[in-house]
Amino acid sequence: MFNKLSKSTLRSIVDLRLKEVQSRLDDRQITLDVDDEAKSWLTEHGYSPVYGARPLNRLVQKVILEPLAMELISGGIGPNEAVKVRVEGDNLVVKRNHEPTDGPTDVKS
Repeated sequence: MFNKLSKSTLRSIVDLRLKEVQSRLDDRQITLDVDDEAKSWLTEHGYSPVYGARPLNRLVQKVILEPLAMELISGGIGPNEAVKVRVEGDNLVVKRNHEPTDGPTDVKS
């Protein structure tokens, strides 16, 4: 049987996962801006007494990477910008910087 992870250990795992997300954004010069409240939300919702921190990867995919990809495709977030991840109500949200455009922003004619 494994010991329960401490809050500080869980927070370290959250920070590690967010660094991995940032490394995926580096080629577009996009900065991930996740405040302490959002990190605490990930720490709380990404832990299971049965599975430990394993659900965190799936949670990061669902609440950060997927919405971020949609914003990048729609033009809501562009290169050389900061992406804010914040808690709104009971949810974690990726804040868009612009109203979406009609198509992908990286397509060249």
